[in-house]
Amino acid sequence: MPKNPIVFTLDGRRCTCLLPEEKPKRLYVLCGWEMEKLMMLLAEDAPEVLFFSTEIDGGRDFTPWEAEPIWPGEPFSGGGEAYLKFLTDTALPYLEERFGAPTEPENCALLGYSLGGLFALWTLTKTEKFGAGASLSGSLWYPQFLKYLENCPPKKD
Repeated sequence: MPKNPIVFTLDGRRCTCLLPEEKPKRLYVLCGWEMEKLMMLLAEDAPEVLFFSTEIDGGRDFTPWEAEPIWPGEPFSGGGEAYLKFLTDTALPYLEERFGAPTEPENCALLGYSLGGLFALWTLTKTEKFGAGASLSGSLWYPQFLKYLENCPPKKD
């Protein structure tokens, strides 16, 4: 059974990771809401995985470009580039150094749901840092996203 989640701050963001009992063989970056609560459940079926998530503002961090809101409230601000930079330039190196996370693409996956699923799929078109991704009930309705995918397919199969 995995250890308890470790909570820390990185670049002003509240981060959580769940370490496996042994040296991690894979790293899964989780993109969604309340991922801390799900880590323990996911770890039961993947005891060799280090799970990582951060505090997010989904309308900012998970959106690839600005767009009008689909319900009353704030527009989507398109901060996905900045969040991706945080993950690849700050979080991944930190997880590798501090916890021995394997950050080679073949051992590193990005998993998301809702807007986090949109972000996971979009990320695969932007970088090869993640060798796999999952978009679970991803927000593929996002304005112009399907057209974007036609022109910018994922970098890896």
